[in-house]
Amino acid sequence: PSLQDFNEMGDLHCRLLKGSMVEWFGARYASALYAYLCGSAQEAVLRVHRDGHIVACCVVSFSPTSLSKRLFFNTPLLKEFPFALLRMPLANMMRTQFGGMFDAKRRGRLDKKEANELKCMPEVVWIFVDEAYQGCGIGRELLELAEAEVILRGNSSYIVKTSEGDTSGPKPFYQRLGFSARHKVQERGSSFLVMVKSGLRPLNGNNS
Repeated sequence: PSLQDFNEMGDLHCRLLKGSMVEWFGARYASALYAYLCGSAQEAVLRVHRDGHIVACCVVSFSPTSLSKRLFFNTPLLKEFPFALLRMPLANMMRTQFGGMFDAKRRGRLDKKEANELKCMPEVVWIFVDEAYQGCGIGRELLELAEAEVILRGNSSYIVKTSEGDTSGPKPFYQRLGFSARHKVQERGSSFLVMVKSGLRPLNGNNS
């Protein structure tokens, strides 16, 4: 990918995922983020092009539990942090700083074996499609690409997190594509539903 690709993915992310940490850190940080992700062996960045431009993107992490730490050390988080504080609403800032204190309690309610299994699964960290191209099957196309990558790397399951109580958008979309709701988690003060798709098989129909 080129610098233009990194910029396009970063701009799309900030424009479409309003209120996300990446948006608060701004387009310059978002471009650096995608430069790192595209070069990381532990992530797959899947893109859809139309008319010579990137119109949709999906990031799959094969080590999601270490992603935050890796971003801290490999992207300009600290450099951009003062600018993020200026953009971040106070309520969101409080949730970001203190919401994590309650996460462990929520996760502790999970069966230990199940929690460990979920930690080992690849995760769709971000997926977004330009408004002008929504409703054209591009989201499904991205997830098909993601599944092919998941299978290629020897996995039979993967997860995605979506907003709890969502009845009109992502949740039913994922359900139609074979995901099932597994449990709820709290992350940085917000509640998410973890959805799992399992039973994936090699594209050639065998395990060789």
